[in-house]
Amino acid sequence: MKKRLILLLTFFFLVPLQPGYAEQPTTAEEHFKAGLAFTQTGKYVEAVKAFVEAIKLKPDYVEAYNSLASLYLILGDPHQALQLAQEAIKIKPDYAAAYYTLGSIYNVQKQPAEAIKALAEAIKLKPDYVDAYVNLGWVVYLQGNPDEALKHFKKAVQLNPKDPGAHIGLGEIYSQKGQYDQAIAELKEAIQANPNHMGAHHRLGHAYLLQKKTDEAIQEFQTITKIQPDDPEAYNELGLIYAEQGKYPEAIKQFNTVIRLAPKDPGVRQRLAQILIDKDLNLDEGIQQAQKALELKPEFPEVMGTLGWGYYKKGMYPEAVEWLKKAAVKSKDNKTIQSRLEQAQQKLKK
Repeated sequence: MKKRLILLLTFFFLVPLQPGYAEQPTTAEEHFKAGLAFTQTGKYVEAVKAFVEAIKLKPDYVEAYNSLASLYLILGDPHQALQLAQEAIKIKPDYAAAYYTLGSIYNVQKQPAEAIKALAEAIKLKPDYVDAYVNLGWVVYLQGNPDEALKHFKKAVQLNPKDPGAHIGLGEIYSQKGQYDQAIAELKEAIQANPNHMGAHHRLGHAYLLQKKTDEAIQEFQTITKIQPDDPEAYNELGLIYAEQGKYPEAIKQFNTVIRLAPKDPGVRQRLAQILIDKDLNLDEGIQQAQKALELKPEFPEVMGTLGWGYYKKGMYPEAVEWLKKAAVKSKDNKTIQSRLEQAQQKLKK
């Protein structure tokens, strides 16, 4: 009990006091409910304090320990989360939810064997634990065992046909296996269960692309931008599709939106620079975007090549040779860069 109290006080003093907190409920159960409400609304600091207060009033409050562990995992502190989950298991060794949390923590800590063990124990204690089956499915899938993962996801769907995570897992595996019709069907089921699930929409868009259903993919990524207008990935996918179709003004528009939302992404600046330079749409802007990309990622051979080619098209041959040489050193197998370097060197000799 003394060790548990020291652990609890450590967490307590890590959290600053919130103005007006004295007006919160006073019983352990009320503090616990307040903690859950704060967590759902993203008020994590207040949630931590509420769970800590609940445990102070009820030192064996296993649900509060487990919720606090999950919260610290959200806050990016798996070490403290691990201690709290283990404490919950000490208090109640047959508490399935604590083993589920423990499995999630081990997964974040890149300890898949321990994660699998903990999640299997959660299922053993609670055979209808849908979330545990889904999490276990993802862990074994990422370990390179899609067939075993498929069994776990199917079991989750059997237990709860409307669980979006289980359908997304099935969609991911079917897509990997090239069974795109089944993948799309599962992802549509996930979206029907949760229309705002971004992961399901993104995977559905990619599944359409793999099946070469470009119009459906565009519609799906456009749907994402309506649901979540600040999602840079959706705009990036649209930009890539439009560039592939030769619709360069539309592609440029999408990539500029990505830059506005994610200004520190060097990849999108490279893609924009490449279109502007290769298609002679705006050499100065293309060079500027390539330069910014290199500021963000100095060792980026593709950008070096794009910048060098931009200088070549501007007639700035010494600069073109300089950057194309740098790109050629880092991308020795890139025939396009090698060819462009030769062209720039020939211009420099004249």
